[in-house]
Amino acid sequence: MDLKQYDLQYVRIIDSFGNVIDGLARHDSADYNFHELGRDEECLNICNWLFFEDDIAQISVLEDQGPPYGHFRDAYGRLEEMFFESGFDMVENMLDFEDPETALRMIRFLDHCPESKKEALLEMRGELLDKLQELIGYCDDSTVVQEAEQLKEKLGKL
Repeated sequence: MDLKQYDLQYVRIIDSFGNVIDGLARHDSADYNFHELGRDEECLNICNWLFFEDDIAQISVLEDQGPPYGHFRDAYGRLEEMFFESGFDMVENMLDFEDPETALRMIRFLDHCPESKKEALLEMRGELLDKLQELIGYCDDSTVVQEAEQLKEKLGKL
């Protein structure tokens, strides 16, 4: 499989466990991974989640479908849920990611957080409010800013 062809493409990966992961892929070369990880194998990196060739059961490029979700079929997906389950540092990583679509998908996940995850959301509420304020201050994407402001207001009332 030629992973390099997916560099800077929005992709859907079905991993070897059956998880469906959508996001902006960056190609990491075998040389880079050997230097950084000690693993002499190329991979695709979606928001610092690494997919080596043997992790990928299926991959496809996502075409831009326009509003409301661009390249994606839903407001958020499994990647956002997994990052949330991993804790605030991973949520912050997505909110800081240079691709506005990545930040939007995490904001939308947080805004529509499943009831089963509300307790974890409340535990990270203070850090999220600070991070959202920071994001609002530096982000130049008006949609990200608008949705971050709405989420901040909603979290402020919890």
